[in-house]
This record gives sequence, C-alpha cells and structure tokens, in this order.
Amino acid sequence: MNNNFILNRVFSQKTIKDLLLSGKSEVLEKAYKKFVSEDLCISNGQKFQELYKVLEKSYRNEYYYKNTLLNKLLLGRHSLNTTTALAELSINNSKADFVLLNGKAVVYEIKTELDTLNRVENQVVDYYKVFKNVEIVTDESHLEKVLMLYNNTEVGISIITKRKTIKNIKKAEPVSTYLDYSSIYKMLRKNERLNILYNYYHELPEVDSFSEFKRYFKLFKDIPMEVVYDNMVIELKKRSDHVRDNSDQFSSIPYELKSLLYFGGLPFKVYDTFQKTLKE
Repeated sequence: MNNNFILNRVFSQKTIKDLLLSGKSEVLEKAYKKFVSEDLCISNGQKFQELYKVLEKSYRNEYYYKNTLLNKLLLGRHSLNTTTALAELSINNSKADFVLLNGKAVVYEIKTELDTLNRVENQVVDYYKVFKNVEIVTDESHLEKVLMLYNNTEVGISIITKRKTIKNIKKAEPVSTYLDYSSIYKMLRKNERLNILYNYYHELPEVDSFSEFKRYFKLFKDIPMEVVYDNMVIELKKRSDHVRDNSDQFSSIPYELKSLLYFGGLPFKVYDTFQKTLKE
C-alpha cells in the first residue's frame, strides 16, 4: 500500500467508524507498524498522536493543513461560540477547502507542498462569486509562484511554517465586485435560501415543487446584494450550531483529531464511546 495513501486513510471518517464499531482499526494499526513501531501495546489515541507527528515531519497533506487552520484560527484566535468553519463547500466548479465565518467570511484555499497550482486561478474566480475575502494558504515551496500570481491583487496569502505556525504574508482585502446571485443561490441549501427570502419578503407566493427553484430565484436576485450577503453569512454560521451546543464534549477531542470530528458530523451521543476507544 502506498505510504501516502495509508496516512490519508488513517485520518478519515472510515477509521473513526471502524473504531466505534469494533474498538480497533486495521488501517490505524498497519500505519503505526509501518511508520512508528511494531509494538502495538499503546492506546488508539497514542497511535493517532504518533502518526500525526509523521504528518508534521514528512507528509503535510490537506488534512494536516485543515486541522492546523481549525486549531489555530477557529479554536485559537476565535471561539466555537462566535465562529463557524466549513470544509469542502461546493461553489460552481470548485470546492472551498476551508471557510471561516465570524464577523466576516474568508475562504482559505489550501495548496500543500503535495499539490500543484494548476487550478488555483479558476478556483479563486469561483470563490469571489460567493465570498468577498479569499486567502491562499500554502507551503514555502509554492510561495514565490503564488506571489507572482497574486501579489498585486486583493487575494490574501499565508504559509504554514515548519514551526507549525500560520504566517500571514499578505492580508486579504474584501472584493464585492464579482458577487453573483446565481452562485450564492446554488451554494445555499434549500432551507437557507428560504430563510433569506422570508427574512426580506416576510411571505412568499405558493409554488409547486417543480417550479420553486426558478420562481424563488427571481425573488432572490431582487434583494440588494449586501442584504443577501449578510444573511448568507448568518445562515452558513448556523451549520455548526450542533458543535456550539456541545462545545464541552468537542473540547475534549485531541488536537490531532479536531478537524476530523468537527467536519465529520459524528453524533455527539457517541462521543463518550469514541473517547473510550481512544483509550483502548
């Protein structure tokens, strides 16, 4: 099995589910034996910790970047009570790796040392159709190329250093010019679109399910863009209400697994069971 592939599989929802079902994970054990030690007489939680050190040292993949952003920005600089993070948010032909929403909304496009920059320009164009602030988070190996592309633009640039800190190279500046009603409407869930419409119009015409999407979009694009944008941020922030409501349980999750649990949608009723499996 490819070294990189097995490390990707360790920090995955499948591994979490295996641990919950049986108290052990074949992938976790294989990876630990391969990268750390043949001695398996330590807890599952300790295995995760040791394998995360492997990521830090020699394989800083997308999970490592997301987990660093979540811990350093959401949990370090901000808080669960005031801020929401989203991952893999579909925007037109792109997926925003990491979105942070508090007083403002920022898309963080991750480009690890394992990635190419082939798609970054198209991705940035897509993101500006839905969000005002876009920042590229990358490795020092890509910094020169990213600066060539975006030094004289509003796009922010940061790197994750070898010391595991986030170093801002260039601050993101807000851009409203490219915000697009259709892109925002399609990105939102049905209930979020309806909340924005009811907020503005207070009542809506009755329509059949076949024509609802198009009919309501006509109303949606008549709302001032600033009103749409502010309400969009409010609606997106609600997506993490389940974490806010269970912040004590979430705070007990180890640093190495924060991102996996935050974005994984694991029901909080099984958190106690999961904590026990980490000690086994």
